[in-house]
Amino acid sequence: MKIAVSVDGNEKIAKHLGKCKTFLIFEKENGKINFGEIRTTDGDHKNHIIEDIKDCQYVISAKIGEGM
Repeated sequence: MKIAVSVDGNEKIAKHLGKCKTFLIFEKENGKINFGEIRTTDGDHKNHIIEDIKDCQYVISAKIGEGM
């Protein structure tokens, strides 16, 4: 299972998913959660946020707007 965490420049949970430029991807296997990778994007997710994190089963963010 993969978990995407939207973060800002200070690696704190981003205030808004739609403007997030960085995702920390974690993987849960055999009951353990491990850091997987850092994914950077252009921060304009209006048309492609699903593509950016489509392999993740969960998303953690402070706010997610109506569009999602």
